[in-house]
Amino acid sequence: MKIDPSQKPLPITPPNSVHSHGALEGKSEFAKVLGESMQQQAVAPKEKTGLAPSVTAPVIMARVLPRSSEWRTADGLLDALDAYRNQLMDQKSTLKMIEPYVERMKALFENAQPVLDQLPEGNPVQPVLQQTMVHVSKEIERFNLGYYVDE
Repeated sequence: MKIDPSQKPLPITPPNSVHSHGALEGKSEFAKVLGESMQQQAVAPKEKTGLAPSVTAPVIMARVLPRSSEWRTADGLLDALDAYRNQLMDQKSTLKMIEPYVERMKALFENAQPVLDQLPEGNPVQPVLQQTMVHVSKEIERFNLGYYVDE
């Protein structure tokens, strides 16, 4: 990747900043989780894992978001697109085997259009759903136009 000298670097967010979704991020939350993890490791009996004693398992933190109907719509469309992609990658799949996946994407796409139309400007789901729908529509067209037919 070439870096243009005229480009300005993005501003770095301070470690204790509050983002628009309201979650406090930074060293205080990390220190709490890290401290709990270290206490658990100190109490747990040491097992022979073949790793050096200083190597510990990574701490994975995930924020659980409320599942609105818009998120479920986008997630369902992405899941259908992923299943379709897996079928395309499978060399044993025939077009007849892939066709139900295309029909599923088409049905979900048609159901997602009213959801997208009702979303207010600035909703964080809107760009995700919109880009997913564009990608799904392109894949449906490719399949229908015969892009995947061997000649």
